[in-house]
Amino acid sequence: MDIPVTATLESAALVAHMMGSTYSLVTVDYQNGKIQESLVRTCSLHEHLSSQRPFDMDAKDDYLKLPKYKTYDLKARVQRVPYIQ
Repeated sequence: MDIPVTATLESAALVAHMMGSTYSLVTVDYQNGKIQESLVRTCSLHEHLSSQRPFDMDAKDDYLKLPKYKTYDLKARVQRVPYIQ
């Protein structure tokens, strides 16, 4: 790939690290927090992680209430844009 690619957690952890000496993760539940901690460790950003704080939210029921959306053929809608270096 010719362009840098980053993940949301990695970007957020790097920004948090730039803003202060330590940071905390706010997660939806304990299990998700442990997964996030593992990802932070994988990116070698765990040294400044002070805590993981779940707010115990179960969004499963909310997803069932969402309206059904149409799917589109993205290949027909995507326009190729040349990469400028």
